[in-house]
Amino acid sequence: MAHRNGLGSKERYKCLRGLKRVMERIRSGIHGLDELVDGGLPRARAFVVKGAPGSGKSIFSMQFALSGASDGEKTVFLTTEHPPKKLREDALSLGWNIGAAERRGELSIIDAASIRGGKPSTEEHAVLHGDDALESALRTARRLGASRLIIDSWTALGAGRRDFSKMAHAAAETGITVIATSECGGEEEAVADGVFELARDGDSRSLRIVKMRGTRHSLASHGFGITEKGISVERA
Repeated sequence: MAHRNGLGSKERYKCLRGLKRVMERIRSGIHGLDELVDGGLPRARAFVVKGAPGSGKSIFSMQFALSGASDGEKTVFLTTEHPPKKLREDALSLGWNIGAAERRGELSIIDAASIRGGKPSTEEHAVLHGDDALESALRTARRLGASRLIIDSWTALGAGRRDFSKMAHAAAETGITVIATSECGGEEEAVADGVFELARDGDSRSLRIVKMRGTRHSLASHGFGITEKGISVERA
């Protein structure tokens, strides 16, 4: 039986299922953050985490990656500035053994930093000369069946708005949620589904949700600290 809107029961059911899938949420892994975005980040969206050097962007992105791993979601981490060895060492200082997550196949790091520094990479996953880093990351994520992709940092890629839009669309089609870090923000903010801004003033740190499509979110500036467990966001 057709309804007034022209959709039969089967079509209505498909629409409702599609809406539910679009609004499915995932844990960020950032203590106190999910409560500020209506219970979690919408799945298969692309987000920008922006802030000056030392504001906590890399910790945010690694925390997001390891949260996915602990939830059974495979994650690909494209590093463009820091060699994977340094990432592992920095993570260990917070008590995070990302090497163990790699060995279990939960986390895969793509080395794009070595080639940018003019050095050969010894990593299993690496961007080679002439390769497109974004294409390489998406290709690897699809091949491994990853559902989370981190790009740290987007700024170092020198890519623009069209590149971000293309990447976000390709990721969304395969159900991949993207976190891209940026030092100052740029054209990618206009097409991102959400933007988190991290700031530091002396010993004080703050997080602000600049935008978040498709979900309610806090409009306040929230202080946060970095402990051995990573970033912990305070209530306003």
